[in-house]
Amino acid sequence: MADVLKPSSLIKRSFLYRIHEKAGGVFIEENGFAVPSNYGQSVREEITLAHQMGIADLSHVSRTGFKGWHAASWLEKKNCKFGLESNFSYLQSTGERILRLSPNEFAIVGKIVNDRDFITELNSSLHPETDEGVFIVPRSDTNCWLKVMGVNAPSMLAKVCAVDLRPQIFPDGAIAQTNIARLNCIVTRHDVGLATTYDILTDCASADYFWQALLDAMDEFSGGPVGVTAVYQLAGVG
Repeated sequence: MADVLKPSSLIKRSFLYRIHEKAGGVFIEENGFAVPSNYGQSVREEITLAHQMGIADLSHVSRTGFKGWHAASWLEKKNCKFGLESNFSYLQSTGERILRLSPNEFAIVGKIVNDRDFITELNSSLHPETDEGVFIVPRSDTNCWLKVMGVNAPSMLAKVCAVDLRPQIFPDGAIAQTNIARLNCIVTRHDVGLATTYDILTDCASADYFWQALLDAMDEFSGGPVGVTAVYQLAGVG
């Protein structure tokens, strides 16, 4: 029998690893992080759950941000591609996404399965002494990343968010900077496979509260946590 990975054996862990342990999470190592592969169910069962009402923790996936009056031109010089429209997510040829939050602020999230090179290189290429008007926003350190999935996700989110996130109103790629369960959040519609999906970035210091608030909201829809293995298969990368 293979040894069971203990999150405490790795330096890098999700902000929510204690909650995942209590929920029966079975951990694997990804990008040096201990992440829940599943919660004691088969991959097929968790994929079925994700299509109906599921939540996954992607806080191990790289992310960053940049802001400032020269942020847009600096990113363009780094071969980042995005349009003029704010509150929209722009998919890059390498699989990462650039979230344009305003004319002068951007969040960048990595691929679900990624080698971190794109975001690592962006972060390391910023030189404050010469790159005037560009400032890094360390979102890997300040934001947790949760993925809410399923046909019941819009109805669940309507209980805790005043913005209309129904698919017919909130298209794939759209961004809302709003409150969910009284926390400031960045919500991006980014469907995974055939599952309606919302990526949510919020304050890591409130991760425990936020996770539980969403689980409470999805209880009437028989929702629950989904491990990364099911998410990978939904995305076609597992």
